[in-house]
Amino acid sequence: MENEQLIGTVENISDYSDTFTMYWTDRRFIMVNTRIQTNVGLGLIPALIGEAATKLTESRKKTENAGLALDEIFAKDKKSFVVDYADIETIELHDPRSRWRSRKLKIKMLIDQEPKEYTLNEQQHEKLCGFLPCIAAFRDKLRIR
Repeated sequence: MENEQLIGTVENISDYSDTFTMYWTDRRFIMVNTRIQTNVGLGLIPALIGEAATKLTESRKKTENAGLALDEIFAKDKKSFVVDYADIETIELHDPRSRWRSRKLKIKMLIDQEPKEYTLNEQQHEKLCGFLPCIAAFRDKLRIR
């Protein structure tokens, strides 16, 4: 988009089946699928080989995407998607004070019945807490718990 300003990026966001990089701009966020599933069989050795192949693919995708416009990055993978901030009903960041519960990002969109939920690590949570309140479109939509 013309004159779009990138506000923040968070890598390795998981929704239980895929891994994404989130690009947050002043108008929308873009979820770019970064994980290619590699199934090489059951057992420890095949699992290690599969994980190594996945990490290599993720690294290669990151290198290929460097320098591309957000719309070009988005268009490269069919699991990637874009959400305009006007389509978001609420956005919640959960940080349970218990180490046994995970941090979550929940995004309720006007078009979906169920909110999208993403698991966060501590650094991802801190990063989102740092820049999400700065996005003007979230003034009445953002809840940090």
